[in-house]
Amino acid sequence: MRSIRNAIARLKGERGTGTLEMAIIGGAFILVLVLAGLLVRVTQTGNAVESAADAAAREASLARDTGQAQNAAATMANMSLAQAGVDCVNLVVSIDSAGINAPLGTTGTVSATITCTITVSNSVLIGLPGTREVTATAISPVDAYRER
Repeated sequence: MRSIRNAIARLKGERGTGTLEMAIIGGAFILVLVLAGLLVRVTQTGNAVESAADAAAREASLARDTGQAQNAAATMANMSLAQAGVDCVNLVVSIDSAGINAPLGTTGTVSATITCTITVSNSVLIGLPGTREVTATAISPVDAYRER
């Protein structure tokens, strides 16, 4: 009986440690959730930017000259990112359209590089500061036998 009393007396000295442990573990768990939310946001934006680069390169490869290619690619990139729900603070669409002017019978390529800067503050509930830049490049072939 005495050993049970001693054990109970020892346990009474540790009151409140469970609450403290839960507070520490809970804080770490919330931090992990916030970082996971940030990772999901950046990953989804990266996928949308890659898709927009593919669409922009394909649209530019269908153009007849470099000016049309740049305009068509920028329009397609904006449309693709808007459909994906990506709000870029700064969007840069650059096209390498040298393949459009390739000689007849030669396969040229057009590449589109899209750089989208997103704010991280609206990605999770607590509003982390800063921005993140996401870049993607895609290449599309130009038809070798089309009319030029």
